[in-house]
Amino acid sequence: MTRGLKNRKLTIRSFIWTLVLVWLCYYVLLSNNGLHFLFEDKIWAHRVNSTEKYAETKTMFSGVEIDVIYDTTKGVFDVNHPPAPSINLSLLELLKTKSLDNENRYWLDYKNLDSTNVEVSINRLNSIVKDLNLSKSAIIVESNAPKYVSWFTKEGYQTSYYLPNDLYMMNATQLNTRILSLKDDLSNYDISFISADHRNYKLLRSKFPNKEILTWKLGKQGHLDKIKTRLRVYKLALDKKVKVILISYDSKLGNR
Repeated sequence: MTRGLKNRKLTIRSFIWTLVLVWLCYYVLLSNNGLHFLFEDKIWAHRVNSTEKYAETKTMFSGVEIDVIYDTTKGVFDVNHPPAPSINLSLLELLKTKSLDNENRYWLDYKNLDSTNVEVSINRLNSIVKDLNLSKSAIIVESNAPKYVSWFTKEGYQTSYYLPNDLYMMNATQLNTRILSLKDDLSNYDISFISADHRNYKLLRSKFPNKEILTWKLGKQGHLDKIKTRLRVYKLALDKKVKVILISYDSKLGNR
């Protein structure tokens, strides 16, 4: 075999291995597949507020986040994230759109929980769970009202205290005052998790070292931004205290 032929074969092999390496980097850093493979239980879909998006994500993610507002007039959980207009989709209707299994989990971002609706909304959620044969332990109810979200804990649901997203922007005096208030809430009420935007991660780990964390890291447009986002998600996912990370998913239909 001539030296020129050997060199050509080496060049082809190098090219093939380069393509394989590039594909692996894409698989791990840019696609959801790598995240799902390594951290299937932790990676959930953000803002699944339509039947179309739910149908897509339910088979791709082990859990989904759904925004809900309790409508006391109709006696239903309206699936919606204000200020977007309501499409009159109830939580029961959404969850009934595909056959259910016991492996899916749900993060309900309860937008308007307060003293006027806590009892009726617990009864309504209990009814949905019974009708659809769901496990209460598969549902996380999140709210910024610690007193009332703790009522869901007593009912057997997992719960999360939605902390202010601007903690990382506060000056030392503001932060210390707010942290003391939040710690007081957590000591008075039985709540499973704390949740906040990923930019507060270091603060959450240092100020609440014994609490398990729910968070989200939503991507931007452009490959460099996407790579930075994914690297951040991997860092969060490696922390045992971080239990769920919401990521963006652009639905082909019904993205809202």
